[in-house]
Amino acid sequence: MKVSWLAVVALHLVSDKIAELQKLYVTKNSRGKGYSSRLIKRIFQEARLAGYEQLYLETSTKLATAVSIYQHYSFTALQEPLSNAAGHPAMNIWMIKSLLSDE
Repeated sequence: MKVSWLAVVALHLVSDKIAELQKLYVTKNSRGKGYSSRLIKRIFQEARLAGYEQLYLETSTKLATAVSIYQHYSFTALQEPLSNAAGHPAMNIWMIKSLLSDE
């Protein structure tokens, strides 16, 4: 039996109003087909339904395509991480997005 998958998504609770997008990964064979856009829009929808007002993430300058996607969806850069509790030392970009608009 062959098992196929195209993406992984994980959210983590930062506070009662902020969720962290810890993982958004699309397999190489599935890239360039619009899956990231569909997934990220669904993530926004589900996070809003769960009552979150902001979505936070940590990424790296090595992931330039991911950074571009996040910027396209109105994530803005922070000067420092919200919390180092998750311990992502390889991440050097911290971003946040308001979920209060329908964007």
